[in-house]
Amino acid sequence: MAADDLVTYNGVSMRRDYAESLQTAQRQTQYRVAEQLVPRIHFGDETYPMVSPGSGLCSCCSAARGQLHEPLCEREQCPVCKLQVMSCDCDVFTDDAIEA
Repeated sequence: MAADDLVTYNGVSMRRDYAESLQTAQRQTQYRVAEQLVPRIHFGDETYPMVSPGSGLCSCCSAARGQLHEPLCEREQCPVCKLQVMSCDCDVFTDDAIEA
C-alpha cells in the first residue's frame, strides 16, 4: 500500500477509502425502513449491551463517540427494534442508509 493511501481519521491511521466511507456515513443520518425514515443512532447513544465502554473509537468501524457507525456495523443499534442492526428482523440493509 502506498503511503498516500493512508490517512489519519479520528486519530488513527487507516486507508483513505475507508476514511472517506466513514465521512460519507456521517451524512447518512437515517435508515429507510418499511417506507419510513428513521434516524440512526450515534455511537455512544446505544442502549443495548453491545455498547463499547470508555471514550475510545468503535472497535469495529472506528467511528468516534457522537459519530454514526458505518452502516450495519456490528456495534450499531437498530433504531426500530433497538437490537443489533445487522442481525435484527427489521430488514435494514446498507443501501437503506440515506442522506436526509
